Amino acid sequence: MGPGHADPNTDTHEGTTWGFEEGEEIIPGRHAIGLLGGGRAHEAYLAWDDRLFSLVVAKILRPHLAGDDGARRQIAAEAGAFAALQHPVLPRCFHAPIDGARPHLALEFLEGPRLSTLLRKQGILAVEQTLPLALQLCSALHYMEQQGWVHLDVKPKNVVMGAPAKLIDLSITRTRHAARGTKGPIGTDAYMAPEQCGGSGGGDIDTAADIWGLGVTVYEAIVGHLPFPAGRDDGTLEARFPQLVREPLPFPKDVPPVLAD
Repeated sequence: MGPGHADPNTDTHEGTTWGFEEGEEIIPGRHAIGLLGGGRAHEAYLAWDDRLFSLVVAKILRPHLAGDDGARRQIAAEAGAFAALQHPVLPRCFHAPIDGARPHLALEFLEGPRLSTLLRKQGILAVEQTLPLALQLCSALHYMEQQGWVHLDVKPKNVVMGAPAKLIDLSITRTRHAARGTKGPIGTDAYMAPEQCGGSGGGDIDTAADIWGLGVTVYEAIVGHLPFPAGRDDGTLEARFPQLVREPLPFPKDVPPVLAD
């Protein structure tokens, strides 16, 4: 499963797709094999790269955004994050043709399930499986902090299981300097640190936000549900982000106390 692999709940935004047929060129030497999925701004294709002689994931701006300067700047910023960050737990970007008619990233194809998929199928991970995974994610986040970057979207959907696991999707990753000037909300609601939520969340966004996202991810992996109740968007930050006003739910008694602490 690559970085752009479709999630069952992902909106594929029909009508704004490139609609590449198998074998069709995305750019010369890079041929589409099949659609993997996508989001509001992009779609992802499994592709064959003649130069690399390898499968890649082509994360490409949707047709209606291909000429949009803001969208091009955003994918160029993601390419810059990939270029600056080289770590075994982060995926690689092999090529970033941003200025052409089909702006995209050619990303490493990862053959493994997402953590979110495993949790949906089996409920929880064993502690013996979760702790090595958490250490691998910690190594990537520590490296990013040392390099002056923050990920800002650590969650089970962005973890591809493997040896080692991979922390994917650098689409909102930014330098720590840029993050400190960012006003939320930014990220994925249930995994966002209070300072990512905006309003009175308080404080500059920094590495602590990634540690929070890791904590929520590990909690969910071990317990099988989120540490905060689901938010509701009724126009108030406190309802949308329970983590602003609620304490996390306690760990079940069968979780080893040293880990819960």
